[in-house]
Amino acid sequence: MIYQYALPKALPQFKNVRIGGEVIYPTHTVRIPRGALDNGFIDDLVPLIRRLAANTPPRQAPSASECRWCDISTADCPQRVDDGFEPDHVITTEFQSAARKHLVRHS
Repeated sequence: MIYQYALPKALPQFKNVRIGGEVIYPTHTVRIPRGALDNGFIDDLVPLIRRLAANTPPRQAPSASECRWCDISTADCPQRVDDGFEPDHVITTEFQSAARKHLVRHS
């Protein structure tokens, strides 16, 4: 949907054109209708583009669950998390009722 937003701004011949499209996956196709570009999408997209284009890099938030998808090594990214810690379950007392004082276990 980014092209639906950017193309009319980048090329004058598309200034008043509402663009639709498709995303083609190996098993199915998803249509992107002309009206899909709404104010909510634009309100999320514009700050993202500003962060990406900023001179200051974004705040780093490395984690095992995120770093496992990245090809950058610890030689180039000292913040990389490779410990692979992923708990089998989470234990919390946040949702205990006053009457029940045992731990809630999520699997």
